[in-house]
Amino acid sequence: MSHAFGVLKTCRTCGVKKLQADFPKYGYGSARRRDCLLCWSRIAAARRFAIHRTDKSPSGPESVAVAERALRLLRREIVSGRIAKPPACQDCEKQTPILDAHHPDYSEPLSIIWLCRRCHRLWHRSPKK
Repeated sequence: MSHAFGVLKTCRTCGVKKLQADFPKYGYGSARRRDCLLCWSRIAAARRFAIHRTDKSPSGPESVAVAERALRLLRREIVSGRIAKPPACQDCEKQTPILDAHHPDYSEPLSIIWLCRRCHRLWHRSPKK
């Protein structure tokens, strides 16, 4: 639909018709997102504060701080050489150079499970182990 100031587009989140310029772009291309800038910023903020919740961890901004602290401590241990990545996934035992450190409980920052991307994704989709 055309408007005197440009092309109108409907936001899939709020349903309001807005100018195409009010929709953020995908990366460097000319394509635009289906959510308006206001809705997209709310979605992005919600993603920033989302964490992998367990029964032991509270939800909310304080749990994000606990998760960030655990990741920071783990990163420091890896860089110093005190913790090394194993050569294989601890779930499927597949040899892969890319392994994710999974924290079952963020209150124990150095208690981790090394998982390949596939197993890590499946771990979070399945009921909590």
